[in-house]
Formats: sequence, structure tokens, C-alpha cells
Amino acid sequence: MELLESIGSWAGYIAIALFFIFKNGAQKYVDEKAKNLATIEDTGKITNEVENVKSQFHRQSHAWKWVFEKEYEILKDVWNSSWEFQAAARSLRPMMDFVPEDDEEKKKMFEDRYKTYIDSANEFKDVVYKNKPFIPPVVYETCLSLKDIVSDFQIDFELSYIQKLRGPDWKRLTESVEKLNSTLDELNDNIREHVHGNLNAAQPEP
Repeated sequence: MELLESIGSWAGYIAIALFFIFKNGAQKYVDEKAKNLATIEDTGKITNEVENVKSQFHRQSHAWKWVFEKEYEILKDVWNSSWEFQAAARSLRPMMDFVPEDDEEKKKMFEDRYKTYIDSANEFKDVVYKNKPFIPPVVYETCLSLKDIVSDFQIDFELSYIQKLRGPDWKRLTESVEKLNSTLDELNDNIREHVHGNLNAAQPEP
């Protein structure tokens, strides 16, 4: 009888112990499950944030690429029109010039030169003035300086054309050629620095 009571007591103790063991195990299981669910939820949020950042970066990169390509084309047109403009101005009064003796031939030669110059001047104005909002200020200001220097060639040519006996002012034209060369180099440098600056800014940081 005492043995049965002893066994019953021990069975009760074991049952209580097992209850606490299973209770603690169940609680740990629930806690771990909750942690896993939280981790999955956090991972989902992080994934969404990463995708949002990637999507925004892609849109910005696409927009920047479009702006850069358009600006590059404009600056290319600015350089080409500036080059043609100054070349036509130089041809008004070339340093090694041959002028026909016949007045009619001389007149036709001057008119052809002047027409070429005016056409290039109009092209220059169309490209530079109409695209002013999209041209970097330093490039635009250099274009205006180029225009002012070129006007010396135009004025000298027009005066010599009107005053038939008036010869070219070679001293002034020589000075204008030197200024023109310097300003053209400056324009080239300003365009190049702007383009290369944009390219460097677009490079990802290491």
C-alpha cells in the first residue's frame, strides 16, 4: 500500500515536472515562431524599401542621361556654329588675299564672302540665342565675346566695301585674329570642362 502511495506521489511529481517542461517548450516555440514572423515581415519591408530606392535611382538616372544627351547635342551645335561663324569672318579678310583687278569680279567676290558670313552669323545666333536657357553661363558668355570680336572683321569689311578706296586695317585685323584664336580656345576649354565635369559627377563612388 505504501509502495502504491509512493509511486502515485512520484507520478504526480513527474506529471507536474513534465507540465512545466512542455509549458516552457511551448512558450519558446511560440516566441521563436513570432520572431520568425517578425523577421519575415521586416525582410519584406526592407525588400520593398530597396526596390523603391532602385526604382527611384533608375528614374533619376534615365532623366539625367536624357538631359546630358540633349545638353551635349546643344553644346556640339554651339561649337560647330561658332567654328563656322569665326571661319566665315576670317574669310572676309584673309591675310593672304587675292583680289581681282576687275571691279565686277571684285564685287561678286565680296558679295559671296559677305553672304557666307551673314549665313553663318544667322546660324550662330539661332543656335546660341535660342538655346540660351540650356547653355552653361560660362559657355554663353564666351560665345558673346566671340561675337564681339568677329564684329571687327565685319565692320572693316563693310567699310572697305562702301568706301571703295579704303584698304583693310591690317593692324586691327591682326589683333582681332589673335583675340579670336584665344577666345576660340577658351570656348573649347569651357565646353570640354563642362562635359567632363558632368561625366565625372555621374561616376559612382568607389
